[in-house]
Amino acid sequence: MIGIDLTTISRFESIDLDRLGLTLGQALSSPRHAAKVWCCLEALIKAKGSRFDFKKIKLIFDVGQPPRVEDVDNILGGQYVLSLSHEGDLVTAVALRKDI
Repeated sequence: MIGIDLTTISRFESIDLDRLGLTLGQALSSPRHAAKVWCCLEALIKAKGSRFDFKKIKLIFDVGQPPRVEDVDNILGGQYVLSLSHEGDLVTAVALRKDI
């Protein structure tokens, strides 16, 4: 299954990133980072077809590489690949379950 999400960086500029980070289970360093995490999680929800506990996975953003999902407890029920792009104020993410 595939999931796609689009968001703006500016919507995270007035949000308490520490509080949001606790909810999402990710340390958020900036509005841009928050938008990337949010977009990837929303794309994963859509690809999985149901909600899951965000705190049980970890998103890894290595420089120059696509985001990776660390899911040691197999919360997602399979392996997913992510693609992320940003331009100006927009961030978009695509999640694809790769073991179908």
